[in-house]
Amino acid sequence: MTQLKQNAGTCLLLTSLSLAVMASGCRQPSSDSHDAQESGHGHGRAAHAEKSAGFTVWEDQYEIFGEHRLPVAGRPVTLVMHVTDMRHGSPRQKGPIRLVMRSKAGRSQDHKESKPSRTGIYLPEVTFPTAGKWEVTLHIPTEGRQCKISLPPIRVFSDHEAVHQASVKPPPDGLAFLKEQQWKVGLLTEEVEARSLVEHLEVSAEVKPKPGSIAKVTSPVAGMFVPPGREVLPKLGQQVERGMTLARVRPIASEMAQQVVEAEANVKRSKLELEQARRSLKRVKRLAKVEAKSERELEVARFELESAKSKYEAARAVQRAYEQLGTSESDKEASADASVPRGPSIALKAPITGTVIEQPDTALGEYLPEKRSLYTILDAETVRIKGHIPEAKIGEIGAPQRAYYEVPGVSQEPHFIGGDHPGKLVHLGERVDSTTRTTPIIYEVKNERGRLRPGQAVTLHVGVGEEAETPAIPASAIIQIGQQPAAFVQLGGETFEKRFLKLGIREGSYVEVRSGLRVGERVVTKGAYLVRLAETSSGLPSHGHSH
Repeated sequence: MTQLKQNAGTCLLLTSLSLAVMASGCRQPSSDSHDAQESGHGHGRAAHAEKSAGFTVWEDQYEIFGEHRLPVAGRPVTLVMHVTDMRHGSPRQKGPIRLVMRSKAGRSQDHKESKPSRTGIYLPEVTFPTAGKWEVTLHIPTEGRQCKISLPPIRVFSDHEAVHQASVKPPPDGLAFLKEQQWKVGLLTEEVEARSLVEHLEVSAEVKPKPGSIAKVTSPVAGMFVPPGREVLPKLGQQVERGMTLARVRPIASEMAQQVVEAEANVKRSKLELEQARRSLKRVKRLAKVEAKSERELEVARFELESAKSKYEAARAVQRAYEQLGTSESDKEASADASVPRGPSIALKAPITGTVIEQPDTALGEYLPEKRSLYTILDAETVRIKGHIPEAKIGEIGAPQRAYYEVPGVSQEPHFIGGDHPGKLVHLGERVDSTTRTTPIIYEVKNERGRLRPGQAVTLHVGVGEEAETPAIPASAIIQIGQQPAAFVQLGGETFEKRFLKLGIREGSYVEVRSGLRVGERVVTKGAYLVRLAETSSGLPSHGHSH
């Protein structure tokens, strides 16, 4: 589970928040504040003269925490409204809001407040013309659209005597953590939801290049290493396109006749290998249909066919190059370097699109032996993740299609594979390695933003067991209190409650909650530790503001 680090910097932050809130005029009334005050915001009446009500609504990216005196028909009442953008835990800094009010009898009126009275706090003063229940909708213009938020109905009374006789629902009882404090730390909450989770087995894994995504450019014949033409030699890390000329090799005239013969022989040999690979794939496909061959063997046969095709095409390219040497125009495009002799040459082209990850240490004009490796090109747009399942755990693999990986030391963010996410299961091994006592499992994933590099170690989580629908919360909501996991539930805009939890399986960033929370409740996902410190601090106020 997520372990929240306790450090002195956080304590100093909370202390500064406490002093800032108390300095702003917040006071500490009795716990029965909503029943004994004029909404706790000091608008000039005796504290015991009015009853008040409050509400909290989470809807359409906003949290609205409101307080107001019980209104009397025909008399103005101030609605104290704290508006929080739940995406960032920040107060609304500017812009208008509009209240649309409708009575059960069909009367209606609108009220527009052009800007907040203070950061995050609007104080619209409205007058309800008649007694009864009024439906209230809050309109907030946001990024070119109107957020419409339905507030709880407001009951309007006929006179002060009716207010005196009215019963008021007490506010939720819990720990106070004021809006001004929440906004300073960017406190975030999330609703507890039922999620479909699968238990995962954690295994070590390594990033591998996809077959056919790494290619070496070699000198097909012996000769002199010369530039590609008017262009310069490609550099390490440079992106090259398939078919691009990287360099040239100029055969030695005295050796050319023998090289031509060898090129023709290579074409014949590679053509025979290609035909054999085609027949082999056809046979494996036929046997795979009756389950006499595995998917792995079918994949190997396809790969061997592609390799045979590549070898044949390379041999034909060399043969064509020799055929064109007699009429080569490459000298017209050759480097002006006088130290490099002129003459017909063979172009060394990039076989795939990708990045140059190895370049030659050969100087221009230097003699190259046949099959000398010059460039290595990698196409890392798609890579494979190869994990190793311990022999004792193979029988537990129940949902291998459902997996995710994490990159240690970079980010613990889970990256899911398959389903609604890019990637797929390629292979689950059928044999146990006699040395490592593991069997391989291979996934293929899109390498988004180039976060994965071949050879890199990652942590792979492979699905095991059955899928279960269960209440779950983000791991960031969980803090350790002693030896017990806990979370803070937001009961209202400024009221929180600590809950001890019994946790279950984890999938990605979500953790199963077996007891301690109910679906629909809201837990603190950012700032939970500061709420915890507020709980243990005797210097923080309970409730109340001064606006």
